[in-house]
Amino acid sequence: MSQLQKCACANRNCFHDDCACFTREGLCSEYCECRGDCKNIWKHEEEVTKEFAEYTKRKADEAAAQAAAAQAAAQPQPKPLPALEPGSAREPCHCASCKCQNHYCRCVRANLPCLDRCDCKDCGNTKTHEEKLQDLGIKVEDLASGSTVMTRGKAQAVKESAVGCKCQSECASRCGCVRRNIKCTSKCKCQVCGNDDGSRFPNKSKAGAGGQGSTRSSSSAVESTGKRPKRVG
Repeated sequence: MSQLQKCACANRNCFHDDCACFTREGLCSEYCECRGDCKNIWKHEEEVTKEFAEYTKRKADEAAAQAAAAQAAAQPQPKPLPALEPGSAREPCHCASCKCQNHYCRCVRANLPCLDRCDCKDCGNTKTHEEKLQDLGIKVEDLASGSTVMTRGKAQAVKESAVGCKCQSECASRCGCVRRNIKCTSKCKCQVCGNDDGSRFPNKSKAGAGGQGSTRSSSSAVESTGKRPKRVG
């Protein structure tokens, strides 16, 4: 090591980045103005060599990290993709006459509202599936097991029972009363009832040959044979 220039370190041992002698692999001499416990002298040559090796390695690691950061910053960054509208990956619908109210509409089949790019006319499918359930008074709960339970509020159950069904054919699995596990009442407007509570036809308690039987018996016949009884003109 050779003397390159003098330093003026104060209250330090000259093993630091600010020492002009140490950082240039030089030793302090009598010409330096360092006023601390200087150890960057021939007397401590082994310690000086060790400290300078550590200093050189530290500076090399810092330079490598800075070069890697600069190289990464110079690389072209991919542009983030624009956020997709929920369900926008699906094909838009083109409903012309159903007003998106049945399963002919692909959006309805997916339980999703129609998109802005749908080409439907007089669209009636603008609400999400969750909003539709809320309108029906149905509460959706997520259980700890991961399953989902849907329950109807009491007010909604009373409202539905007061309306009654309007089935055009035999009241079966698609009947609103059957789905709610209640009997059809006089408030229902079903045509051929198989779910009668006895109040549907109070003035026609007898029918068929010999004046025996009832609409309930006709319904039983339907259930047993699977065929609708013929009406007597």
